[in-house]
Amino acid sequence: MFIMAVRFIPTVTEEVMTVIDAQWAREFGLERGNLLRRAKNYVPIVVNSF
Repeated sequence: MFIMAVRFIPTVTEEVMTVIDAQWAREFGLERGNLLRRAKNYVPIVVNSF
């Protein structure tokens, strides 16, 4: 089971990077604000990836 889960890491990483690139294109501002604000900006990206 663990090996099967590990095999999906590159796929999920690729999807997350695609979403991040799309957000940068829309000027979403992932790097704006303090640390807490930046963490909140990444939540929709991670949720949409699963």
